[in-house]
Amino acid sequence: MIKTRQRKKNRPHRLLFSTSPLSHSAPESIGTAASKGRRKMTVGMINANPVVHERPERAAHPHAADALDPLDVFDTVRDIKDPEHPYSLEQLSVLSQESISVDEKLGRIQITFTPTVQHCSMATVIGLCLRLKLMQNFPPHFKVDIKVAPGSLANEESVNKQLNDKERVAAALENPNLRQLVDECLCSNDSYSH
Repeated sequence: MIKTRQRKKNRPHRLLFSTSPLSHSAPESIGTAASKGRRKMTVGMINANPVVHERPERAAHPHAADALDPLDVFDTVRDIKDPEHPYSLEQLSVLSQESISVDEKLGRIQITFTPTVQHCSMATVIGLCLRLKLMQNFPPHFKVDIKVAPGSLANEESVNKQLNDKERVAAALENPNLRQLVDECLCSNDSYSH
């Protein structure tokens, strides 16, 4: 009988935020895997050949000047670059206008994104990019909920919890290596719009 070795999941390298019971009290441990930089992640890409979709033209949409709608939010985040690939989240269908809801009366923005693969190690980095971009472009009275689409990620529950934990997000954004990676993704650059 041939024995097959099963590969153990090494959670700290799969997740941006540690999911061990001790990590809940230690937000400074956030971002350890992703903060090691792009070079490590691009060597072993989870999805080396993503499906790239054409970018539709931006259509003008008439609405009240002070009203916020999903298209406004989508226009703000659509050009965020994927951490592993030279394409935008829109081009990889990680994000769409339909995955954004806005309730201006309640002051709530909800974004649901879909990683390109079930075991995406960069899902939390994408979530951090979305959160930071919204923090930079919308008033602070909006409550922002960022979630992974149901069934699209193996560890979606823990990622959703981590992306909406203010202390962990703040600690992650204080990590200089992780912050550099997030900032690189936020830089609008037409070089990946082909």
